Amino acid sequence: SSFDCLFEKIEQQVFSGKGFIIIKGLPTYKEGYSDEIVKNFFLEFSSKIGKPLIQNKRNDLTCDVKTKFLDISVDNNSRGPVTNSYLQLHTAVGSILGLYCYKSSNTGGETLLAPAYRVHEEFKKKRPDLIEQLYKVYYGDRRGEEPEGEPPYDSSPIFLVHEDIYRCRYVAIYYQAAQEKYLNLPRLSDKQIEALELMDYITNQEDICFTTKLEPGDLVFVNNEQVLHGRTSFNGNENIDRHLFRVWL
Repeated sequence: SSFDCLFEKIEQQVFSGKGFIIIKGLPTYKEGYSDEIVKNFFLEFSSKIGKPLIQNKRNDLTCDVKTKFLDISVDNNSRGPVTNSYLQLHTAVGSILGLYCYKSSNTGGETLLAPAYRVHEEFKKKRPDLIEQLYKVYYGDRRGEEPEGEPPYDSSPIFLVHEDIYRCRYVAIYYQAAQEKYLNLPRLSDKQIEALELMDYITNQEDICFTTKLEPGDLVFVNNEQVLHGRTSFNGNENIDRHLFRVWL
């Protein structure tokens, strides 16, 4: 069927192409569809591509990316989806990230995408003496969403090579939070801090970072191990506030 061809194209682009794909023209509030109807449609659609993963302690399979105007740097358990501030380039959970735009912001809120391989090569070119720091373990705060009985932080290197492909796991703001909240963890070395600062700089370079504005009815799937994503800050109003749905697959 035509839908089977669409799902095949999505998988091809995400895993063998550019690492992401944007689908346009899907249902939104403009056609009178409620957020619950669209969210359920999104979950069903995404389930054809991969297995949805649990997003929080409530066992939700979808997340509302809708601002509550909480400052992620002040509220030590807030996450990017509830803020309207700039979100540094990072990776999420699972193999694929899916974002469905139900409502867009009036100003700002552009989606940022950067290929991990390009970031790695640019880093290596600028500071070959620091590249080994990207393969060391970094501890990240789990923001209060850890399952019962598990530690409130996780750990992983920023890069590893698996099946000859660079895989990336990078959430710098959570590394910083873990350092502040959990004094029992190993302290970041000066070289690790320097590496994180350079990562932030490189991921924002214009020749590496792709910027696009998701409009209502747009759906983007991103290879979460090979493409970093972020967001510019945005403003909304009381009638139309930016509202996206997120899945991890």
